[in-house]
Amino acid sequence: MASKEALECMAELYQGEIFGELFFEGLPGEDDDPDARRVRLALIQAEAETKIRLRPAMERLGVPVAPTPETRASVEAALARYQGAAWPDIAAGVLAAVRDRYGPRYREIAQLVQADGDPVAIAVANHMVAHEKSLEDMLGRHIAGDPDSTRPVDALLRYPMSASAPAAAA
Repeated sequence: MASKEALECMAELYQGEIFGELFFEGLPGEDDDPDARRVRLALIQAEAETKIRLRPAMERLGVPVAPTPETRASVEAALARYQGAAWPDIAAGVLAAVRDRYGPRYREIAQLVQADGDPVAIAVANHMVAHEKSLEDMLGRHIAGDPDSTRPVDALLRYPMSASAPAAAA
């Protein structure tokens, strides 16, 4: 059985996915830039699929799966910071957050739950480290101009978007 600290970490990871999905859904679309639009949609898909993938583990661990008021407030604050921002600035800001905040924190959580020993928590934490790394890689590739930038995220998705997906409304 996971310790109280490990369960708190699981809740943090899960709320992070809720935050990500709501945040990326709330960003303005980039209808005039198909690559930027595809990256934004891949971010939404990655957060949504990961949240769904984690839900059974959260239920087994007894971690609440509803968005907390704090998560909702954090999303609103983050969206307000990016209101009116151009996509390149948004992409750079998200990359910095993943690289400098979420990636390191999720690696720290993975070490903590590894020491805690609960196999469900370990699997969740390890997946989240890979998930954040895929987001970091995708955003870095996108910013560098790679036309196939979503490949790292697509590799983790059960339902990746086709590279030839039309730029229709989300």
